[in-house]
Amino acid sequence: MMNRVSKALGILSLVGTLCVLLAGVRPALAQGVVFNCDQADLEQAVAGGGIITFECDGTILITNTIVIEADTTLDATDRNITIASPGATNGVRLFTILGGEDEDSPVTLTLINVKLVDGSRTNGGAIFIGTNAVLDATSCVFSNNVAITTNGLSGSSASNPSNVTKTRGNGGNGGRSGTSAYGGA
Repeated sequence: MMNRVSKALGILSLVGTLCVLLAGVRPALAQGVVFNCDQADLEQAVAGGGIITFECDGTILITNTIVIEADTTLDATDRNITIASPGATNGVRLFTILGGEDEDSPVTLTLINVKLVDGSRTNGGAIFIGTNAVLDATSCVFSNNVAITTNGLSGSSASNPSNVTKTRGNGGNGGRSGTSAYGGA
């Protein structure tokens, strides 16, 4: 009797797996893959943190800032991924990294081979790095991102650059206090 139950459960499990595979649904999941280069898939993938890779090439247009609340890696190795805001008057910051509880448990966003373009906000055009948060960018391009205001922070060269790891690159340019300021990343 027990043998028949085990076989029946095995068959049901196999049938269930085949149904999922044949349905053709391929969602982007945390610790998974972004299949469609759009904001919805990227947001779904980063929601729980983890390592996210890409099975698409192209530009992901961001119209609302994506908030990083858990350690997250966006790995675009062997892909051509650009994450961009609409720019100009409709521009938004691309990412905000919320910090951890304390400096012993920071939240880290790791970017590998990603281009961040046209981010715009008063502090941190492409990325705002909160207290107890870390940005680690390797082989990335930051282009045309601006922190524009009368006292904009200048991206990775801001007041606390110790929370940024730069590999093959330099910090953003600082703005001048009291005038419109264009900052870096």
